Amino acid sequence: MKNHSPKIFQKPRDTIGALRKRIRLIVEKLHAAYGEADLGNLENPVDELVFISLTRRTSGRSAHRSWNAVANAGGPATLVDMPEEVLTELLRSGGFSRQKARWIKQSLDMVRREMGALNLDATLSWSDEKLEQFLRSLPGINIKSAKCIMLYSMGRQVLPVDTHVRRVAARIGLVSEGLSESRIHRELEMAIPRRHRFGFHVNSVWHGRLVCKAPRPNCDSCIIRQHCDTGRSKHHKESTNVIGSE
Repeated sequence: MKNHSPKIFQKPRDTIGALRKRIRLIVEKLHAAYGEADLGNLENPVDELVFISLTRRTSGRSAHRSWNAVANAGGPATLVDMPEEVLTELLRSGGFSRQKARWIKQSLDMVRREMGALNLDATLSWSDEKLEQFLRSLPGINIKSAKCIMLYSMGRQVLPVDTHVRRVAARIGLVSEGLSESRIHRELEMAIPRRHRFGFHVNSVWHGRLVCKAPRPNCDSCIIRQHCDTGRSKHHKESTNVIGSE
């Protein structure tokens, strides 16, 4: 039977206690730097559902431009009965407008049909697992999108993993490279305590955008370098090179 524990648990130097301390220090330092700054997500779950659909395959700026067009048109309550070709044109500037219009129309129709209204109030008593399963059944909503809706607009302590969170977590050493979407979400949620998941997610996004960039991290400016496998490895190599040149 395969061991599906996070990679970090398998390292002799990282006992569970040491892991928890390292994560706490990382979360604290990232919070001190970024303060869980707003990423532009929305408080209403149905609004967030539409917004998250708009973020697929486009830049944040384009997604917000598309959302502003949706809001000015009357919001999700207007979209659900809007002809698909009209919605496609409304979303034209954000790219993949035909596909997104189809996703959004079908998703809103499913929510209204299943919930009896265009809201997710009926899910308030659901478990995280049941809620995630329902959201992932909606067109265009993958595991990351479902967890974003749950975290940002429904107060669920889950941990969405986007490209920035994946990169930061792998470089720190919390997970292995190349994990599937489902497995990296599972392993990071195993590693990060519930109370730290929102802060770790939001601040890792900012850290990934500003410091821990692809393809090359700026380790010299990194506030969590001493707690990061990549940062410590780079520092060790630099120290070795200096000693070797003396």
